[in-house]
Amino acid sequence: MLNVMTGDNRYEQAYQNSKEEVPRDMCEVLDRIENKGRMEGRMEGRMEGRSEGRFEGRAEIFVLMQKLFEEGRVEDAKRAASDEAFQKVILEEFGLTR
Repeated sequence: MLNVMTGDNRYEQAYQNSKEEVPRDMCEVLDRIENKGRMEGRMEGRMEGRSEGRFEGRAEIFVLMQKLFEEGRVEDAKRAASDEAFQKVILEEFGLTR
């Protein structure tokens, strides 16, 4: 009925695409739509958070490498590039902890 009145078929889609039992009323349909929106929002937030985290991590490593090279610690820079445990120790040493 809403589809006919408004041309909006999202209620119909929520009803048809549901793997759960048939909703008893419009409140259940709305709950499903809200839950779907929440799940999509969480997924989007996680993706954005991961992207920001990667960027911040690269920036930390960039600063770390600059500091090591400024101090002439080339061997430490090489080791930090391949040894994650050592990298964490050096990051802490320079106050660049994650």
